Amino acid sequence: MARYIDRLDAYFYPRAGERDGPELRQETLVRLLGSIHRFRGDSAFSTFLFGIANNVLREHYRRKQSGRVEAQWCSLDGVHVDIPVACDFDNDLPKLLAALRRLSAEEYDLVIMRGMDRLRFAEIARILGLHPSTARRRHLAARDQLLKLMQQLPKRPRGLSPSQTFSGPSIETQLRWLRALLHALGPERWP
Repeated sequence: MARYIDRLDAYFYPRAGERDGPELRQETLVRLLGSIHRFRGDSAFSTFLFGIANNVLREHYRRKQSGRVEAQWCSLDGVHVDIPVACDFDNDLPKLLAALRRLSAEEYDLVIMRGMDRLRFAEIARILGLHPSTARRRHLAARDQLLKLMQQLPKRPRGLSPSQTFSGPSIETQLRWLRALLHALGPERWP
């Protein structure tokens, strides 16, 4: 179960913030324990877990009456992490983060679930209550929107340095996820 904690943090922190993220993660784990008997094994455990997490997040949004994702940011200035990336990290990372902040909640979820969490479209569809082909089509549209937003941004978006990222999981984990997302977008498509 410990291997899913970072993934739950990555799911909740950008969507709900540093203050509510741990509470939502805890609520997800409590609900998981109460419903584990319903897991039949016909899908991946992560699909079952993120289905619960998605329901917890939806209830949180309803309580907060929030229509958009408001990401919480922290500074990583002075921290050196040696993770090789095949992109211009100083320019691509700030643009990616700024563009992610401008996506709708559904677009954000689709891009993150596919690009960072590496879920299959069938799993994403189960979590979001969609048909797999609808999940795929919406993901492609969300990815195209993200790339379009990245192209519209200047090389160094105002108010966001290359050392800023989501608060929550470890720095190494965050950078690994962002690297995976940039890779999933495809280097030939980077603006």
